[in-house]
Amino acid sequence: MQLEAQIAKAASRELHDTAQPLTVLQGLLELALERAHTVDDYREALTAALSETARVTACFENVRQLVRLQQPAPDVCDFPISQSLQDVLGGSQAAKVEFNTATHVLVHASQGRVRQALSLLISNVTLNGLDEVEISVESQAIAVEVKLRVSSDIDLLSSKLEMPQLIAASAGGEIRFSETFDSVSLILPKAVAVQPTDKKGKLIHV
Repeated sequence: MQLEAQIAKAASRELHDTAQPLTVLQGLLELALERAHTVDDYREALTAALSETARVTACFENVRQLVRLQQPAPDVCDFPISQSLQDVLGGSQAAKVEFNTATHVLVHASQGRVRQALSLLISNVTLNGLDEVEISVESQAIAVEVKLRVSSDIDLLSSKLEMPQLIAASAGGEIRFSETFDSVSLILPKAVAVQPTDKKGKLIHV
């Protein structure tokens, strides 16, 4: 399925998912108007209403992100993947990063979307009890692989990774699971090395 069709399908599902919380929200408000008599009654109704409002807001935020993915990425460039990892992780202790030579290999992609995909991927892994995460970078012939290794079955997260998968695809990459489901990887295109030339266009051998 083409990326545009995948995005449209995901957006349609997100909009469909707003139906239930909106229905519940309407019922809560109607019930509060009809039966609430004390401060505690109103507080209980408002607390439940806020919870449903948060669900609707999350759905519309996902739709907003999906709509943006249909636009060409504005910041495609060559950059070291280490830069995105440092931006995403900051001082977080949630994941252990193995910085090696490959970490500084340049990738050619949308820097903003790579950062977004990494952030969602790492947060989905760490927020679902898989807090012992080791991140390594491997340089391949035409790609760079950012691998997240975990100690338990990461297949449990496969249904929650649709958004980072779509973001990665819009950045020119993809997300793959290992056959043993103990790791998930973000695969990104490696920057093409350009042989330097002099002012006359002749190759400079380095």
